[in-house]
Amino acid sequence: MAQARISMGGKNTGYIEQAGPITVLAPVPVGTVSGDVIQCDSTPLTSMIMYAQTDRDANGYAKCTIPCAHVQTISVIGKGPTDNDVAVAFGDRLYFDPAVSQINKDSTNGTAFGFALGAITTLGATAEILVGFGT
Repeated sequence: MAQARISMGGKNTGYIEQAGPITVLAPVPVGTVSGDVIQCDSTPLTSMIMYAQTDRDANGYAKCTIPCAHVQTISVIGKGPTDNDVAVAFGDRLYFDPAVSQINKDSTNGTAFGFALGAITTLGATAEILVGFGT
């Protein structure tokens, strides 16, 4: 699969490597080998599914194809349903919450937006992380 090197400006200055579906280096479960289909967590309706292109390395990562049409660094807040403070992990489904005009993990008040390709470890914090657009 040929890859295109895409130039990004603004807060995304630099380059991203992109091919038809997007391929990223992602944390994967122990025992993952090339060709495995991986669910990011145990919640089927909100999990991002990936396809491993390489075997898991010694650091716990593999090159994986993800189901996104576009990736970009955007502001995300660690808020969940009932406005509780939460962390955001790689692969978490994100939602657009129009009442507060933010991207967060509130599936109750939001519309599915995409998947986190970064993490926010401090509960309730706001950070700019890489997000895969698309549901």
